[in-house]
Amino acid sequence: YMNVLGGLAFENRRFSFYLRAGVTWMRTTIRDFQQSVRDAAQVDLQASDPKVSYRGPTLKIGMLFFP
Repeated sequence: YMNVLGGLAFENRRFSFYLRAGVTWMRTTIRDFQQSVRDAAQVDLQASDPKVSYRGPTLKIGMLFFP
């Protein structure tokens, strides 16, 4: 998992607001995929654990309040 963000923050003494945008990369392997499909579909299946990846936009919006 990797995330690259840039953004803006607006603050005063008791409040902070931020807006961040960027790109996210994720890569993983789904473990025990064959057994999960067998259990769900109740069929005999030969399958290897698939690799899954995602690359796409990220947006974070937030507010913080300070006492």
